[in-house]
Amino acid sequence: MTDCVAQFKAGSIPLRQLITTIEALLKMLGSLDQETRKRLREQWEILEQVYSYAQAMRDGRIDADGEKLINRAVTLLDSLLKPWEKEQ
Repeated sequence: MTDCVAQFKAGSIPLRQLITTIEALLKMLGSLDQETRKRLREQWEILEQVYSYAQAMRDGRIDADGEKLINRAVTLLDSLLKPWEKEQ
């Protein structure tokens, strides 16, 4: 999963693909504690909201505020997932 986050940060994959990957991950991860799962879902929801708003209201363009929200969410996702991936 951190590979997917890194690919997004590098511009190799679109936001929609990152959102879909996180959504699938949340459905699969039974080994995560409840708090981590909650925090992952919160960040996924931020990405989903920014993406949906951009699609509906801005012809798919993400504004500077949206970019800030995305960057913050991706950074938090990365920090939440790295310890979990090391355990796997």
